[in-house]
Amino acid sequence: MRAARRSRWSSGDTPSGPAGPSCACDEGCRDERARRTARSRHDLGIVEAIVSGPGEGEPLREKERTILVKAVQPQLDVLEFTITDAGYEGPGPHYHERHVDSFFVLEGELEFPAVGATVVAGPGTYVFAPPGTVHAFTNRTPARFLNIHAPETGFVEYMRAVDRGDAVDPADYDVHEVGDDEERADAIVSRPGVDLIERRYGTVEIRAETPQLSVMVMDIVRDWDGVAPHVHDDHLDSFYVLEGEIDFLLDGERRHGAAGTLVAFPPGVEHGVAPPTGTVRLLNVHAPDAGFAASLRR
Repeated sequence: MRAARRSRWSSGDTPSGPAGPSCACDEGCRDERARRTARSRHDLGIVEAIVSGPGEGEPLREKERTILVKAVQPQLDVLEFTITDAGYEGPGPHYHERHVDSFFVLEGELEFPAVGATVVAGPGTYVFAPPGTVHAFTNRTPARFLNIHAPETGFVEYMRAVDRGDAVDPADYDVHEVGDDEERADAIVSRPGVDLIERRYGTVEIRAETPQLSVMVMDIVRDWDGVAPHVHDDHLDSFYVLEGEIDFLLDGERRHGAAGTLVAFPPGVEHGVAPPTGTVRLLNVHAPDAGFAASLRR
């Protein structure tokens, strides 16, 4: 058996070690140091398991919204949006040629313009736009949601450039704008309870099954043995704790995951899940799908 790569923990986007010198823009300086460190480690080929706890992540801020970048990996990006005001002007109609853009609503309601109607997506709804699908969104209430892109094609770097006020061409980051009158296909809306698989410990709902990613919601309500340490050679495995708490197994130790925690395990990184002590709800994303969703139906 091939030896698994030993993971190194990455908590949020903050590098370990002594803090750098303080300055008037201390938070901004820390953010920039974190970005440089992350890019340097990526260039060196260091493979890490990401652990980003509640409220952690690289912050990108505008007046009406805050983004926490929870994970950036070749297989996917995960961003957590918090929008404080109703009627936020989200992006206009656009599409991506090389990746899936998707949204999992945590709190509040988002609106997605569709052909002949507007789709309202409340908590627990997952909306995804496959490559070439024109989509846009806004919100009708304050909202919090996950924005998942798979694979990574530069979207986070695009948002960093927007955050800095740089003049950039969105097409360089696989963001292609279109006019309101152009023909479009609707994004796909996946609401709770449609593709439900019963398990001894609870249920698994398959919310998306595309070549780029598969998305499942796991509701664990009875005794569950967890998942023994293992590796995936061909895809990234990730979990976002929606409700409850659970421990993840990394390097033979436990890392606690409260609600709002994201963990991501790149290909080759050994990981597992410890048996929970109570009920827990997890969002499980595999990128690419690599046949994982189909395996759940066997």
